[in-house]
Amino acid sequence: MNETSQLPLRLTRKPSPWVDVLMRLAFAILWNGFFGVFVVLMWPHLAETPIFIQGVLGFFLLLGAGIIWDLIVRFYRTLTGKTAIVEVDRQPLHPGDTVRVRVCQRGLRSLSHLQISIAASNTVTEQSGNMTTTTTKPCYQKEIAVCDPAATAGDSYDETFTVQIPSESFRGAVAWSIVVRQALAQGGLDFQTFPLQVDASARSAPD
Repeated sequence: MNETSQLPLRLTRKPSPWVDVLMRLAFAILWNGFFGVFVVLMWPHLAETPIFIQGVLGFFLLLGAGIIWDLIVRFYRTLTGKTAIVEVDRQPLHPGDTVRVRVCQRGLRSLSHLQISIAASNTVTEQSGNMTTTTTKPCYQKEIAVCDPAATAGDSYDETFTVQIPSESFRGAVAWSIVVRQALAQGGLDFQTFPLQVDASARSAPD
């Protein structure tokens, strides 16, 4: 796999890989710290603690160990650059445009499944009386490609696709992105989102 840019624009992942690692680190500290306090407080009274309570606490401690292991794996993958690279041939885009998208992935053997999609979410603000509510939810998703690492000869993935931005209209402000969904070999999912610049105020002219 050639990691040098082949298309003019490399998309930035949101959130960045290291921000994702830091958020998982914070969650791991909170989870294990919270239940660690329970262990410290319970330990002097272990003989008096019902077996059921000990079992429940042990289960949550095992989950905490799994969270730490998942953090270590994701830290290593980020450190060694085993995150997706996504490039496009042009931006900004408009509804109805087509764009070339290149997706690269190192360390394919560390995954059990790889899926590439184009997705959109819309943010709608509604007012009822004196109450204003703003909601953001998915409004579109289409699979671009899938890869089964077990059926792939090499340990890397590098493909270029032609993708069309749908011309249909959606309510509110719409955010488009390329989503790389990784199923990790040791378990767990990693959704990597790469925002696209799509200007809905203008539409591409028909071919």
